[in-house]
Amino acid sequence: MARSAARIRLLLLLISPLARDLFHKGVAQSGIPISSSLADGQESVEEVILRLLINDGTAADQTAALAHLEGMTDAETEAYLRSKTAAELLGGYEQSGFSMLIFPFIFEDGTVIPDTGYDTLETGTYPTKVPLIIGSNKEETKLFLFMEPSLAGNDETYQSVASLTSDLWKAMGVDGVARNLTLNDDQPDVYVYQFLWGAEGDTGESVIPDPWGFRIGACHGLDVPFFFGSDDFFSILSSLIFTEENRPGREALSDAIMAYVANFTRTGDPNAPGSGLPEWNPWSNEADAPKCILWDADKDDLNIAMSTIELTTASIKAEMDTSVLETLDSDTLRFLLEFVEHNDSQEWLEELLR
Repeated sequence: MARSAARIRLLLLLISPLARDLFHKGVAQSGIPISSSLADGQESVEEVILRLLINDGTAADQTAALAHLEGMTDAETEAYLRSKTAAELLGGYEQSGFSMLIFPFIFEDGTVIPDTGYDTLETGTYPTKVPLIIGSNKEETKLFLFMEPSLAGNDETYQSVASLTSDLWKAMGVDGVARNLTLNDDQPDVYVYQFLWGAEGDTGESVIPDPWGFRIGACHGLDVPFFFGSDDFFSILSSLIFTEENRPGREALSDAIMAYVANFTRTGDPNAPGSGLPEWNPWSNEADAPKCILWDADKDDLNIAMSTIELTTASIKAEMDTSVLETLDSDTLRFLLEFVEHNDSQEWLEELLR
């Protein structure tokens, strides 16, 4: 899923032999460890070219486009692609919410990326072992779901799908990664966060005004302004989310996050003596031990605490099996399948849909 590409570069740098010794600490926000084979990339490129041939009238349909492509030399294919404008090239790709493209990426070429991909994190064969901060947001997928037609008008289903897919995001992209990294004795501390600001939480009320507190919540990317002391979130959404009423709490949270990150950048440890902030313990693979710090605030005050909860794909699958799937329509189930199409949940969910 291309939507995550910009957020997984740190994880890529960890496993790339070419990045060895180039950095000494790292922060990964909302990444998912996904990689693709070279064959997947070739297939995707061919699909794009077929769409372009149909879009510009060179071919009438898929069959004609395929015949035309098979007759093109490499030089002709290159010249054809170079003749296209940026807008025309974009028209050859499938798109998701916010005009994000869907295509395979991060190729296991054996040079830049090892041919075993992210398995190196578990085996300990990744070349760069440095202190890390990794994390995600409580309602990651709401940034994409709030424009999903099949969920319109059904708040209960909307929240269920958002919660499950966001939990799955955390299980795959944060908790699973932290556990695998921590299995290696030579891996320095890994500090994990979950960003909750904007989610309704236990009170059932978001600090973000209606309807955006429910529709957007603690969505993908909302943590970024807090890392930089900014009020800009996709520009158009900023004024809907950041208000004078919630300013005291969110600015306090932003100050805390920036203090943690600054300390981590200097020393490899986000905690600073005398900071007055709650201690951020590194991830532990031991049962009931500290796992991640929860970053939240109400309209006026900070709400930061450590959590011992670890999310796994197995626990999320069990929840979906027993309490959710029977309430969803086929379009929504298909959305769930699209969400997990690049991870080990695909076969399981496809079986449920039969």
